[in-house]
Formats: sequence, structure tokens, C-alpha cells
Amino acid sequence: MDGSFEADRREIAERGSLAAALNAELDQEQPVRFTGPPAPRAEFSALIGDDRSTANVDLAVDRYVVRFNRQGLEWAAGSTADRRSVVAATTAWLSGAGLEQLAREWPFVEFSELQLAYERGDALETQWRIVRRDASPLLREVVELAWAAPTVRRFFPLSGHNLLFTAGEHSSAVLASVMFVGPGTYRLYAGRREPEVEAAAAQVIARLAELLETKEPEPCPSQDA
Repeated sequence: MDGSFEADRREIAERGSLAAALNAELDQEQPVRFTGPPAPRAEFSALIGDDRSTANVDLAVDRYVVRFNRQGLEWAAGSTADRRSVVAATTAWLSGAGLEQLAREWPFVEFSELQLAYERGDALETQWRIVRRDASPLLREVVELAWAAPTVRRFFPLSGHNLLFTAGEHSSAVLASVMFVGPGTYRLYAGRREPEVEAAAAQVIARLAELLETKEPEPCPSQDA
């Protein structure tokens, strides 16, 4: 373990909690302070935030692990041994700093293409772009037809071995699944063990659109929500 971080750990132990050590770095005028769980977890976790945005800080062996959350979802994360950077980045986040600004000023902050899309307000469009770009060649035909169908395009796609559709990124229920069977043939499942249809891509997507017509997508997270 780096000697400088060992000093951090000693100070946290002396102050009795990670939150207290982080608060020692805050300006006195800062209205929002770090809080933490009761002992024995007090030395290992802290939280700062308000009703809209929060940041969780956890103590690892030789660094602080930070998660930046908004609307209850993780928008960015990172780790660093520099406690001042942790405090500066988290307070900037609560003050409304954007993801790109955070990463520019504190390079330990990382986020995905989709997480950045939350901030822009185009998460659904971005996910479709990712799926169309990265889909398996076996699914490419059905992906493109799904994208071209307005009803289907309202739903959140996930591409792996199969092409899945959910109401939103954080929805636990899969509304429909399209499976590659063989050249030019796909199988559609939608909540039942038996397939809805096994046919060419155009027929599968037409049936998928019919099934999704009565469903409602979930709103995607956005900066303004």
C-alpha cells in the first residue's frame, strides 16, 4: 500500500468515519455534508447529495471508489487515491457539473456512451445507435428492420445472442426476444415458452410491432428530469 494512502486510512480511523475525513476537506460554507452509516461501516462508506443527485464514496485498499448518481441511477464512476479530488469532483457534481466537465477536470471519472446520453436526453436514440453498430452479423437484418418500424423503435433494445426489447434500460421485464434460427429465419418470443412466430425477418418484426402496439415504453433518464 502506498504510504500516502496509509496516512489517509489512519486519519479516517482517528476521525471515526470516512464522512468526517471527507468533510474536513469541505469549505465551511458548503451546505451539504458527507454522511455515513453507523459503525463498523462508518470508516468504509460515505454519501453526499440531495433529492436529485448523490455521490457514494467507498474506501478500498489503496484508493477511494466514487459513484456519481442522478435520479437514482449511476451516471459515472471512478477511483483515485487523492481525497481532495474526490471532494472537489463530488461537490462539483452536486453543483450541476456535467459528465464531460467532471472527466476533464478530474480524469478518474469515467462514464459510458449511454451514460453521457442520459445527460443529453437522447438515451434511447443512443442505445439504438450502439445496437445497430455492434450487433452480431447474424442479427443485423432483423435489427435494421426493427429500427425502421416506428412502434418497435420506441422500446429499448439489447443485443447479445438474441435481440431483446424492454420498456426501458432499467426495466427488469423483457417484453420480447428475437432469436436467430438459421439463414433468413428468426424466432420471436414474447412472454410465453412457445414462440409467437418463426419466419423471415420482415414477418417477425411485423408481428413484434403488433405485440408492442399495446405496450408503453418507460421514459429514459435525462438531465432535466
